[in-house]
Amino acid sequence: MRSSNCTTLVIGDQRVKITAISQKIAQDISFLEARIADLMAHATPNTVILKTYEEMLDSRLSVLGWLSSYQDTISSYQDTRSHTASQAH
Repeated sequence: MRSSNCTTLVIGDQRVKITAISQKIAQDISFLEARIADLMAHATPNTVILKTYEEMLDSRLSVLGWLSSYQDTISSYQDTRSHTASQAH
């Protein structure tokens, strides 16, 4: 059983929804992949822009992976606590 707490991340003094951030990052990834493909289709792609987009894509993929891992870890922890609590009663 997943609690709604597993979808909220506290960054500084702000709470953010992991699903909303993940969706935005997924949109960024799609945009960057499309831009990279467009650049690669040119006979002489601008290597500076291409490198920048590739670095941005790597960063977004890393953050999305971290968010997914974080959410899985929290969910697993909460599932374990719920199971332990239900056995204690």
